[in-house]
Amino acid sequence: MSQAKNSKTLPKKILDDTIKEAVVSAMKQEHADISAAIKSIAAVTGINASTIAKWCTGQNTPSTAHFLTLAAYYPSILQRLLTLIDRDDLWEVSVQKNIPDTMHERLSTLHTKYKKRGDISAVNGAKKYASSLNKRQLWFMEALQRSEKMQNKHIASRWNVTLRTAKRDTEKLISGGLAHPVREGGTGWFKWTGEAYER
Repeated sequence: MSQAKNSKTLPKKILDDTIKEAVVSAMKQEHADISAAIKSIAAVTGINASTIAKWCTGQNTPSTAHFLTLAAYYPSILQRLLTLIDRDDLWEVSVQKNIPDTMHERLSTLHTKYKKRGDISAVNGAKKYASSLNKRQLWFMEALQRSEKMQNKHIASRWNVTLRTAKRDTEKLISGGLAHPVREGGTGWFKWTGEAYER
């Protein structure tokens, strides 16, 4: 077999910088801002927060052990690992078998940031409305109840949907009185207004 033909069957060369970029990109997918990612990943994996911060600033590349640890917890990092070794086919199989969802469910038991469904049915007077919300809206509402400054882009990145879909989700929450938009300077986000259901 010629060297040229053989090279087509081998995975592309993996460089440290490629791993670094993959990890930072995956963390941005899981979290809207890197500071939240650092705290959450440290809480979930037990990896030192300063170590994670150095990955984000490009100072260091995750060690093999850290990279595999991250891939064991975070589906977005597992996806990038499989892409790096030219095994996107394995990722497609994992999606068919709901492995990413299972991983996120496990994350939700370790850190509330990753809960896929909220529990707004526990809010007085909101039970009927809660049953009509989809899983993205429930997740979004749980974050609002924790006083997190949530935006449409958080739904889009967390659930891999378009901003248009995310806006439809938040528009329903606004029309139902469960959330309202606020703006400070050039930044806007949503706040929980569940008290409208508690009167």
